[in-house]
Amino acid sequence: MNGAGRQARVALVASGTESLRGESAEEVVRRLQDEFTDLRRRMPSGPERTYRQELILAALVRLTPQLEEFDIAAALVSADGGTRLTAYARLYACPEGEFLPALVEAAAEEVLPFAQFWALHAIAAVIDAVGPDSVQLATVRRLRACLARIPQTAVDRIQSLRAILGRLEDAVGGL
Repeated sequence: MNGAGRQARVALVASGTESLRGESAEEVVRRLQDEFTDLRRRMPSGPERTYRQELILAALVRLTPQLEEFDIAAALVSADGGTRLTAYARLYACPEGEFLPALVEAAAEEVLPFAQFWALHAIAAVIDAVGPDSVQLATVRRLRACLARIPQTAVDRIQSLRAILGRLEDAVGGL
């Protein structure tokens, strides 16, 4: 499935309601982070794993706005992929401009393709919130460097990043 289809499916799933079944949002998020890590460890790459990762992400998008204490900056640099994915889900659901440089850095260094895809969508959401003309040139340069490092076979991530860069370049006349 292409990136747009994947994003639409996650949006549809994320619009549902998450039953906490007596658990706090924090407990469910921790469980989802562990589930993401375990899933990546035990299941080979493929459509089924991607689908299950999408379900986890959709739940994180619904739940992370409910977290009372969540250190986004620390999560973005975490060694744990599930924790980083949680930060991307939070910034996708609740874009905060102050985290854009750290988010861009995390996306550029992200080693998990699924997580990088969603980091890029979180970047787009943050840019929507702050406006493309508010993005610093250093951030644009880092995004360009990131594009150069994405494998040519990763069409969905390349398209996402090119769309982001195109919006930024349009906003400031070609950068």
